[in-house]
Amino acid sequence: MASVHEGCAMTDCIDADSTLESVPTAKDLESQLHDNHRVPAADILIIEVEDRIVGYAQVGWWVETNGARLHLIQGHLLPAFRNKGIGTAQLKWAEKRSLEILKELPAAKHVFFGTNASSAQPDRISLLQDHGYTWAFSLAEMTNNNLQAIGDSDVPEGFTLRSVEQAHIRKVWEVNNTVYQGRDFIGVPTEEEYQSFVNKSGADFDLWQVAWCGDRIAGFVLSKVVKRRGEILQVSVTPDFQKRGLAEALMKKNIQALKKKGISAARLHTSGENTAGAQNLYKKIGFETIKKFNRYRKAF
Repeated sequence: MASVHEGCAMTDCIDADSTLESVPTAKDLESQLHDNHRVPAADILIIEVEDRIVGYAQVGWWVETNGARLHLIQGHLLPAFRNKGIGTAQLKWAEKRSLEILKELPAAKHVFFGTNASSAQPDRISLLQDHGYTWAFSLAEMTNNNLQAIGDSDVPEGFTLRSVEQAHIRKVWEVNNTVYQGRDFIGVPTEEEYQSFVNKSGADFDLWQVAWCGDRIAGFVLSKVVKRRGEILQVSVTPDFQKRGLAEALMKKNIQALKKKGISAARLHTSGENTAGAQNLYKKIGFETIKKFNRYRKAF
């Protein structure tokens, strides 16, 4: 399965520095086998040609905060075997398997098939559209290769920065969930997601800028260093404290912390539809969009 990803990387223009895509190793794939309630023996289909694995499909599901349940379909196929009907067969198998899973689960408010394609995958986009999938939303990946040009900024009056401790991690995660609560396409938080948050966020608290208003966390910007590049993981300000300049100040504070570690470039991703004006903020401080990642859905 890992070799399939390696064989697809050039054709699909996979960006090794991306915050949204990668070429996973066998170890990475092994750790993800059970993600999204997946039972590997039933929910992963291996495609072989002459005893060689040339692709695979997999399904999983989760419930979103609005009560909808999304059945995620993922398909990977080596370029030499595309446009031969195999991609269509993968998709049909995944939809059939999702319908079988549906019968085993409680009723949901709405149920959708969901799948993904980047702006560099026109063939996959055509396949999805031909089978009734429509665009739902997108994520935009942004980059800034000149962090030196970004100056510092004080946090607005009424907010203070405090050193982050291990005990703050869950509180930060819970506050982040409240920021996204009520938005479309957001999964219900689970303990597994909390553990994933801990693992992905790293442990370098010098790169966590957390602002407090009294005893409440008002907002934060979290980042880490990956391959000598900054990766800004999360920018969140609670609704009560938005539109006061806090997000911009915390972004600039976070970038100063990255520069102290010798980092001159950073990546992040955000809503492609500029939800809450995030793209405007990032562009203001020098980030530019380099790729879009589209999410497609089809009602059951």
